[in-house]
Amino acid sequence: MSSNLSLRRPSDGQGQASYEMTELSRYLVELSVCDSYFISKSPFSIARPSLLLAMESLKVKKDFGVKECMEELDRSPGMTLSCARRLRHVYLLATMTEAEEEGGEN
Repeated sequence: MSSNLSLRRPSDGQGQASYEMTELSRYLVELSVCDSYFISKSPFSIARPSLLLAMESLKVKKDFGVKECMEELDRSPGMTLSCARRLRHVYLLATMTEAEEEGGEN
């Protein structure tokens, strides 16, 4: 029996949205490791933009409650915005590279 519950795909709509948001934000955090810009940033400065970008990409409704909670915890909104811009750029580069690789396989 696995202790990692995030590996299970939920069957209900809200659970599915939560699962997809978690997986995309996890991927975004992993992408941040590939960019030296993020070396000096705090984990929260990377995690918060990762969640917000995942929510934005998946069009998660605002009533999900996460955005408001994170806004209250954010002590450095300027840093969060800066990291979000950079993370969005890295994500776009990664998705473009993946699309090029898939196109080249034909």
